[in-house]
This record gives sequence, structure tokens and C-alpha cells, in this order.
Amino acid sequence: MVRRWFGIAGLLALLVSAGCLFGPSRGPKILGYQHGTVLLTTGERYQVGPLTDEWLEERPSRHVVGFRDRERGAIITTSAWCGAHFEDLPLTALMGHLFAGIELVRVDPAIAFSLDGRGALRTRSLRRIDGVVMQTDAVVVKKDGCNFDFYLIARPEDATVLTPVFERFVHGFRFH
Repeated sequence: MVRRWFGIAGLLALLVSAGCLFGPSRGPKILGYQHGTVLLTTGERYQVGPLTDEWLEERPSRHVVGFRDRERGAIITTSAWCGAHFEDLPLTALMGHLFAGIELVRVDPAIAFSLDGRGALRTRSLRRIDGVVMQTDAVVVKKDGCNFDFYLIARPEDATVLTPVFERFVHGFRFH
């Protein structure tokens, strides 16, 4: 069951994080991840909060770095897109495009907050993919010409335990 769950969650993460809105060839690629730092092919980097050893690094595409929880099969991902092609879009529009085409079951009101000195937007929802309902928690933030996305995708029954882990990951964000 965990393997099937990860396949579904992985597919959703890839659809959401791989840049369906911006196209496959735009923006920097993720060069790697080392000790809480995401390295971009542009030479830029950004920090994320710590994850425990239960989280295994996954690379579903060149634009995404993700982590899978060994026990629950949940995933946390992050991606970065830089350039003028989305600069004028408000955070609500960016968030709205992230889950386009994925069936919405329920959405909580969006929460605006500050992240690394910039406005950020967070949306939690239940989505159905391949007949399975899953909890999604997404954050978008724009800084210095780049858009950064963060996602938690988990079974609804695991979301309460995993939400603080996701929040620590997101609130560790620093763009250099």
C-alpha cells in the first residue's frame, strides 16, 4: 500500500512541482541538495529547514527536489523558477495554477504570511488523484525574481503528524 501511495503522491508532486504553468525548459534546474541547501544550476542556492533521517531524498525531475517519509510514504517537495515569465502574477494566481486539473475535494482558506522577508501564501486542501484522496499543503513565495514552491502530500490521517515537519522545512527558507 505504501508503494502505491507513493506512486500516486509522487505523480501529484511531479505534476505540481515540475512547472506545468511555466513549461519544462524555463528556469534554473536543481543541481543538488546538501545539508539543507538546494543548489541551482545558476549558482544560486536556498536554504530549507531540517528533516529527520526518516526522510529520503527523491529527484522526480530536474526542477524538483523531494523527500519521502519512509514510514508513511508522504512526500515534501520544493522547486524554484526564476525569470520574468511570472514576475507580475500575484501569489493567488500562482497558487491557483499549481493544482490545475487535479480534482478538488475540499480547500481551506488561504493563509498569507511572511517568509524570508517576503509575502507568502499557503493553501491546504484535499485532492483526489487516481481515486485516492490526499491532503496537500502548498506554499508559494516570490523573491528576487524567483518563485519558490513547497508541498506536503500525505494521507489525510497522517497530515496532523506531518504538518509541523513541513512547517519547519518551509520556515527554514532563505534565498541567497
